[in-house]
Amino acid sequence: MYAIDDPRDDANVASAVLIGRVDLLGPVTTSHFGDRQLFFQHWNLESDLAYRPEWTSYAKSISLAQRQSNVTITYPDLPW
Repeated sequence: MYAIDDPRDDANVASAVLIGRVDLLGPVTTSHFGDRQLFFQHWNLESDLAYRPEWTSYAKSISLAQRQSNVTITYPDLPW
């Protein structure tokens, strides 16, 4: 997994930093544990925007572009 410190600058993609790895040790399968107990904490984008308000217009433009495209990933909790 890679991260960039400012999503407004496409040039930052070239300077992305490796922050972690996900290694599969076997085939992917369903499990009761994975379906009921495994949890990955996701930070709410609104919390990020409260911390970095200068990202708000950029986030709005991405959301609008996604709605106008065939992208199936949406962020229904955003206020715009």
